[in-house]
Amino acid sequence: MLQSAKVDMLGVIGNIKRLNGSGTQVTIYINKIDDYGNQIGKEMFYVTMFHNAERYLLSTNPQNGDQIMIRNGLLSNRKIKDDRTGFEYYQTSIVCNYGDQIHIIAKSNHQTLKSRADANNQVNNNVYPNSSSDGFEGYPH
Repeated sequence: MLQSAKVDMLGVIGNIKRLNGSGTQVTIYINKIDDYGNQIGKEMFYVTMFHNAERYLLSTNPQNGDQIMIRNGLLSNRKIKDDRTGFEYYQTSIVCNYGDQIHIIAKSNHQTLKSRADANNQVNNNVYPNSSSDGFEGYPH
């Protein structure tokens, strides 16, 4: 039985959703490649980010289509039971807690990502002048 595993992946951001309690869930699509290097499909993963990883993600202001690189993410399996059929299955997700586990690559280049983050900080400084820039823009401290 799989207890824990480290995951390294490069994927494309599909959706970013703030969770109710804490954390942010990111849907990532990766290319499946066969032994000969041919793309044979796409696979979807959920990545849940907490603490510094969440702060880093929100401070970079990523958008759909940006690439994300995950290093040393923890593989997590959650048991889910389908109410209609009664069938039990495991939903696999990756958990990241530290900011150095993730890197965001903008669609075009790094300057685009930096200018997006700078523009986001400027807007938040105008709206919430007393808020800190810890990645939780829009929430007064």
